[in-house]
Amino acid sequence: MPTMLDDADERWQERESDPYAPRLAFFRGLVAVVLLLLLAQLWRLQIVEGPNYRAQADENRVRVRVLAPPRGVIYDRHGEQLAFNEPSFGVAMVPAGLPRARQARREAFVRLGALVGRQAADLEEAFQTQQGDAFTPVPLVQGLTFDQVARIEEQNAYLPGVAVLAEPQRAYRDGPGFAHVLGYARRMTRERYEQLRADTERRYSPNDRIGEAGLERTFEDVLRGQPGSQRIEVDSNERPVRVLESTPAEPGRNLVLTIDAALQRRVTAILEPRLAEYRTASAIVMDPRSGAILALVDLPSFDSNAVARGLATEEFERLLRDPWRPLLNKAIGGAYPPGSTFKIVTAAAALQEGIVTKDSTLDCRGVLRIPREFRSGFEFLNDWLPQGHGPQDMVAALANSCDLYFYQLAGGDPSGELAGLGNERLARYARAFGLGRPTGIDLPGETPGLVPDAAWKQRTLGEEWVKGNTYLYGIGQGYLTATPLQMANAVAAVANGGTLYRPQLVQEVRDTAGRTVRLFEPEVLRRLPVAPEHLQTIRLGLRATMHGPQEQRTTNGARYIGTAYTARADDLEARGITTAGKTGTAESLPDAAGKYATHGWFIGYAPAESPEVAIAVFVENGRGAQEAGERFEDIVRAYFSLPHQTGRR
Repeated sequence: MPTMLDDADERWQERESDPYAPRLAFFRGLVAVVLLLLLAQLWRLQIVEGPNYRAQADENRVRVRVLAPPRGVIYDRHGEQLAFNEPSFGVAMVPAGLPRARQARREAFVRLGALVGRQAADLEEAFQTQQGDAFTPVPLVQGLTFDQVARIEEQNAYLPGVAVLAEPQRAYRDGPGFAHVLGYARRMTRERYEQLRADTERRYSPNDRIGEAGLERTFEDVLRGQPGSQRIEVDSNERPVRVLESTPAEPGRNLVLTIDAALQRRVTAILEPRLAEYRTASAIVMDPRSGAILALVDLPSFDSNAVARGLATEEFERLLRDPWRPLLNKAIGGAYPPGSTFKIVTAAAALQEGIVTKDSTLDCRGVLRIPREFRSGFEFLNDWLPQGHGPQDMVAALANSCDLYFYQLAGGDPSGELAGLGNERLARYARAFGLGRPTGIDLPGETPGLVPDAAWKQRTLGEEWVKGNTYLYGIGQGYLTATPLQMANAVAAVANGGTLYRPQLVQEVRDTAGRTVRLFEPEVLRRLPVAPEHLQTIRLGLRATMHGPQEQRTTNGARYIGTAYTARADDLEARGITTAGKTGTAESLPDAAGKYATHGWFIGYAPAESPEVAIAVFVENGRGAQEAGERFEDIVRAYFSLPHQTGRR
């Protein structure tokens, strides 16, 4: 009878005889391991990595768009809007929405070009040069009409990646008239964005507009505001479907300028008619009591609206190549020999240093004979009036603009009786009047001009300073250069009794509710190192400059006929508007024919007894000082005929 032990042995023998048993066991184990691995992967995907993958899925259909803040508005002193924002439509291409096939991409640009009136090749080139990340729209065309936008939206199924942008466009009330003051804001270049992308405070994006010139550039931080953002859902062509979340942008703050828009336009109209003769004309009108700039005009100009909208590359390069340099604000960035307008500095230095007194007379016979320093013989310095002016005191010499008088103040009497100032003292007083350094006006591109001295000449030219340089220095010729703004500021300091102010263009900053958040007070740079009685003597000379046509005499008996006299001055006097000023004529470099053109200067102020405006006029290659003087009188007339001035005189 078989036992239980015998049954177990039989089963064991059966297993031993089955050749597939180990394999089945292996596969069972393998299946168990795979199932465990799958369960672990499911755990990782759903529990551990689930939030990350859900975020990535959202990113495939959700975009975060930066909302550019509206720029602050710029007003003139009377509240007229000069720079503001207006609605604008543009079209952009989202790189991620474009087809990958080259032919399909090309067809998208062709269709878009037909709708916006541009060549497909130009659009594609603009896309390639501006392209950033895959999801940031690349602006291609700005300033679309509503009809163009409607046609693009109608055909959006055939325009993959194309997005219409509705955004504020910077606009200027009078593009050319205020271009050199306001400048312009335009869409930043890729290079500019690379410089600013790390700015976490202002948070620039590639499509932002940024101030590139004028006050728009200087006050970029004030005008820009703070950007907002939007989370939007997009379709497969990167077109917005719905807004999921939005944080509004904070508008920039507003600027109120010292500029009088009406006066700015009148000054422009005064200078424009003969611009073809001048080539360049500049005028600055400022309040000598505070340094506030009422008008700053430089011609030729450019249209800031055209630049803000986006000029084609070749158009912008044409502006850069223009020999008249319309993009350069030459009122602050052009340095020229100031000619006889510099005689106010020479006069102030000579009186203060005791070289002469108010009543000292020097004889002007038309020619000054000076011994040469390094070889035998003489050099001859001529007065502008060949026969000379006769005995001259300070008032008559300023009125006549007597060159020989100021030659001797600077370099001395060749006989040795009058020592003269010398170049170092002249340089010191020139710098005290604000020459040779920027005035500090709130505009980019200001040049310091040049106040030369012996060290500068040796360092720059490798030459020694000679006495002839000093003589020319005294009448504003030679190496000396100044900007129209510097000369306006210098004569303003004479007009107000000796205070040199920092020229001021911005009066205050206001928030969007119209509250003043920053007020710009007048800023004194320095007091002139000249006694009040000496400045009064100079003012008498500048007043006498306007008198004529009959010969006049000073209290000391010196004769003069004011170099600035015109019949128009009589007209102003008849209206009770007294003027004072100084003419200046400076030679330019010779042209190809060897002919020297003359630059015309005039600096002055009105009313002479209690000045409200100080003015500098510069005309390049014009008819000299007489031309500039006539424009000065026109500007004074315009100022006192403004509506807010009517009834005062």
